[in-house]
Amino acid sequence: MAGVGLPATLVAAVTAVQTHTPAALLGRVAATANTAMFGPLVAAIPLGSAAVHLGARPPLIVAAAICLAAAVAATLTRRSTPRGQTPTVPAPPHRTAGTSPASR
Repeated sequence: MAGVGLPATLVAAVTAVQTHTPAALLGRVAATANTAMFGPLVAAIPLGSAAVHLGARPPLIVAAAICLAAAVAATLTRRSTPRGQTPTVPAPPHRTAGTSPASR
């Protein structure tokens, strides 16, 4: 599934950076976005090569523990919201009429 979804996600992220960034800042923002998207690979490659030496079982156990922790966290977060109410999301910043993000 990651092989199918990851390229589309990366293309969407790069497209969003290019379309929503003022021209004067595009180089800096693109560099930062690329570092944020591809930087974790720098840590993942050595960890992956070390995991090969551990065998198949330990990485699967770690992955299962992470999935279980995420499920517990999601369940606890959901239970902390009172019944019949949805969690509130903060409103985006208010813009003055006639202004755009590029004109700031």
